[in-house]
Amino acid sequence: MKITSKDLAASLSHERMSHWTEMAGGDPERGLLLHRRNTLVSALVFLDLQILEIALRNRFDAELCKDFTIDWPDHPKLGGHPAVREAKKRGGENKKTGKKAKHDKIIINLSIGFWVDLTNHSTFKAAVSRAFPASLTNEMRAKLDRLKELRNHIAHLEPVIDLTGERLRADFDALKEALDALDPVLAKWALDHSQAKRAVDAGLSSCKNDKALHVQFHVR
Repeated sequence: MKITSKDLAASLSHERMSHWTEMAGGDPERGLLLHRRNTLVSALVFLDLQILEIALRNRFDAELCKDFTIDWPDHPKLGGHPAVREAKKRGGENKKTGKKAKHDKIIINLSIGFWVDLTNHSTFKAAVSRAFPASLTNEMRAKLDRLKELRNHIAHLEPVIDLTGERLRADFDALKEALDALDPVLAKWALDHSQAKRAVDAGLSSCKNDKALHVQFHVR
């Protein structure tokens, strides 16, 4: 049985599929194909964003520990921060029993949004800036904000590809620059193994040429 866009409309929603149908020039079946492409590209980009997020939190944490000790999440400027409270809760903290969350459990439960926001925090931005060997410029802060938004778009299943592909190419350029600014060796390793780079280079970041493009992916 061939499954069509009409068969999936109730589950995928008319609003979602109308966007992709419009991107496909009014063809709902081609729109369904573009929806699948967006899902694929989103998953591949998320793999590289994970590398950035891991690097940010580990390098930022190391610098924060130097200035504010390992207990920096309890700093008065952060103690009431909802992200920190949630991270402690997810990390196993229980006020009723007096159980404290371990530091590493708190760190892994803090979102990329929290880490990026620290780059503009009056108390902590000097410490986290040291994570960038050259310097943390306003331009780099803007790129990190852009990548935070990209990560959120993927997490909320929003479109990341468009008609021209320019937006995602710019996003990926920002990702490459951010990784390189943090750790050039990590950046080279990540990009050497990046399936997202292959997808972007092949033109899958746009809604065009969907019937002509075939890209091989290899796990290394």
